[in-house]
Amino acid sequence: MAHIAHKHGDSGANLMPVIVAACIAVLLVAIAGIAFLLIAIHARTAGKSSRTEQLAVYRAALRERISMGTYPVKLQPRVFPLDKSELGDSNCKAGLDLEPTSEGGDRRFQYEELAQLGSSRIQLLEPDALEKATEGKDTPESIRGGTPSWSDALQKAFGGAVLTLSEIRFDKAHTHAIVSYNYSCPGECSNGATALIEKRNGDWRRLMVCAGWVI
Repeated sequence: MAHIAHKHGDSGANLMPVIVAACIAVLLVAIAGIAFLLIAIHARTAGKSSRTEQLAVYRAALRERISMGTYPVKLQPRVFPLDKSELGDSNCKAGLDLEPTSEGGDRRFQYEELAQLGSSRIQLLEPDALEKATEGKDTPESIRGGTPSWSDALQKAFGGAVLTLSEIRFDKAHTHAIVSYNYSCPGECSNGATALIEKRNGDWRRLMVCAGWVI
């Protein structure tokens, strides 16, 4: 009996290296699978901007504009498409490898994002409030080129400036971005611009104005 027990003990000892090798193989397969998954996720998200990055670009574009005045600034929640005609031969896009224009989606600002735009004066309009306030007015789709009737309607409805922002076009390296804004304020001070924003030392700064308008 002792002899038989000794044989069973030898058998268990012989199986131990096999078990260890099998465990190591399973572990290596799991590590390889995780690495493949991380690479796939990185490939899918590479070049996609985070919301924090987008808000930093908007803040840089508005830094000088919002620093002027003391009245409230009402922000239209929905962004408008960036006017591609302004990017045609513009110096703004010279030498930049821009990402494709995003298609579809209803991009809106949220209340909790306002603090990241750099001014406590910015307030969010109710959805569709801008469209309702200017309904029936002989105006373009955006504030740009606004007529007196447009400005009068805004001042009567909101009692302050109204701000609309475009979607953002990043370059593929995410070191530059192009964005437009339209700013309609009480009196004859309505204006707007398309600006090139540059990232330097981790901070987004307005580099140049590509196109602008004033009424």
